[in-house]
Amino acid sequence: MGGEDRYIGQRVLAIRMRRGITQQVLADRVGLSRGAIAKYENGERPVDSRRTLLDLAAALGVTIGDLTGHEQDRMDRSTAGFHSVVPDLETVLWTRGDITDTRVPRTLDELTADSCQATKLRNDCDYAALGPMLVPMLTDAYRHVRDTDSEQAWDVLGTVAYGVASALRARGYHSLAWTAAQEVGRAADRIGSPAQYAAAAFSQGQIMLSRPGALPAALSTTMGMASKIAGDVCTVGEIETYGMLHLQASIVVATMGIDPEPHLTEAVEQAGRLASAMPNTSVAHNESFGLANVALWRMSAAMERREPGEGARPRAHPVAR
Repeated sequence: MGGEDRYIGQRVLAIRMRRGITQQVLADRVGLSRGAIAKYENGERPVDSRRTLLDLAAALGVTIGDLTGHEQDRMDRSTAGFHSVVPDLETVLWTRGDITDTRVPRTLDELTADSCQATKLRNDCDYAALGPMLVPMLTDAYRHVRDTDSEQAWDVLGTVAYGVASALRARGYHSLAWTAAQEVGRAADRIGSPAQYAAAAFSQGQIMLSRPGALPAALSTTMGMASKIAGDVCTVGEIETYGMLHLQASIVVATMGIDPEPHLTEAVEQAGRLASAMPNTSVAHNESFGLANVALWRMSAAMERREPGEGARPRAHPVAR
């Protein structure tokens, strides 16, 4: 069993003891056997589903981050560079970039290219390199919005803010990530971009997915936005971001014990549209979306429902029209 699984078990044990409750009481709260709790705590059994993590967190009165350690890795040398810039990110978000900064801002095209590089670093979990990029990127995006108020500037701001929100959420700064996600929504409102609307909802849904008791809100946020923009989705980036809303919904409903197949089927249909879709009009996109990505989310949803065989079952894909 991996080190993270052992760490989770140790955290469950430590928090349970601090709360002064027995394994049997915790087991009753979660709906498991006392033996299962003992195996988690001893490192003999992995906590292999988000539903179990959510149930344990709720029963112990903590967040998932308290169990996984994602909110307690601030002294990790590999991510220290990221954590050190968080106070400055907070200032930039609070002031919307109205800070003392004498640099010549990068152009919007340069910011778009930097945003793509930041996405790659985030996907590679290279937070040491990613951290120092975020404050100047966000500051410059805000400056362009103030100076020009152009649709392009707002579009770039939304994309940069989405990357900031994703990085902050991944490192456990959920409240600040929420603020950044709200800025994505503000940009979407300014330019009416379906891709930016989808990005904002996806980011907020991801944050709520980590909170015990917030699953219904995560689903309504994700699917409410999907319903709002469905009729306007036509470009590659819009299809990608809209499809990700359905993939996220598949995990949420699977965690809730509901069949995720309708959302996965919709995601497959959207992936089938990509080849003939119109070019992007917004810089917001999610190029990881596609049939291979849907297959990975299908396996994750099956694991949430403890149906691992479902992930490997072949399914017919609709022909793109």
